[in-house]
Amino acid sequence: MLGFGNRQSRLVTGGFAAAIIGAMLIAACSSSSSTPMPTTAPPTATSAPANTATSAPATGALVKTATAGALGSILVDANGMTLYHLSSDTATAAACTSTNGCLPNWPPLLTTGAPQAGPGVTASLLGTFTRPEGAQVTYKGNTLYRAAFDKAPGDTKGQGITAFGGKWTVVSPSGDLVQSTPAPAATTAPTAAATAAPASGTVTSSIVDFALQNLNITVGTTVIWRNDGGITHTATSGKGTPDGTFDSGFLNAGQSSKAIKFDKAGTFTYYCQVHGAATMSATITVAGSPTSSSGAGAYGY
Repeated sequence: MLGFGNRQSRLVTGGFAAAIIGAMLIAACSSSSSTPMPTTAPPTATSAPANTATSAPATGALVKTATAGALGSILVDANGMTLYHLSSDTATAAACTSTNGCLPNWPPLLTTGAPQAGPGVTASLLGTFTRPEGAQVTYKGNTLYRAAFDKAPGDTKGQGITAFGGKWTVVSPSGDLVQSTPAPAATTAPTAAATAAPASGTVTSSIVDFALQNLNITVGTTVIWRNDGGITHTATSGKGTPDGTFDSGFLNAGQSSKAIKFDKAGTFTYYCQVHGAATMSATITVAGSPTSSSGAGAYGY
């Protein structure tokens, strides 16, 4: 009997202990289910990228330097294309405009933000000039342009051209205008030789980039100029300033002028207004006697 009682006591005690442990486990589970774990909290703002304002790319036009043969170190744009200044531009007015045929061949370097200084460029020398097309980049006060007929980095075909009331020159990193070494196009462009025998009737004269043809014609001959080059040209009478005798007008690539009839004998010098007489000029020799339809000028339409 004594053994049975002890065994019953142990069973009661063990059952009571099991009940207590079970109650504790239930309470723990209940507490756990009613309180969210910290790891389930949504991501905090610290996961967003920081300092986004400073990571935005600069919008201003880039000006840097490059070496251009005998010209030395000069200013170029972001693509390495040579930059030029026109000496007839002033601090308040640009001589190269959309109305005088200049801009198609000499586009200004425009910027939509503060100009950016690349390698070799002094940032404090950069500035802008307000013109109808937008903000044009300047360097030490010199307005900067590209040349449409420069086709690759390193080309300096615009160097030394006289047109639009001034001279086109490249700019050094110090902001000085480089006056030496004329553009290769000005010295190497081929010019057609004069015709052996005077031509008559209607003559079509081809204009190629940086070359006008010498013509030998008879009185009464009609001349049509055709632009077979890749950029705008003119055939304008005069030696650097139009003299009013004849003018083809501005001819874009592929365009032809109106027919111009030469009714008087003489020798006439003509040039391209876009690129200047120093770069593109030629002569027309008209042989014979004046025709009856001759007017006050040397030509008729």
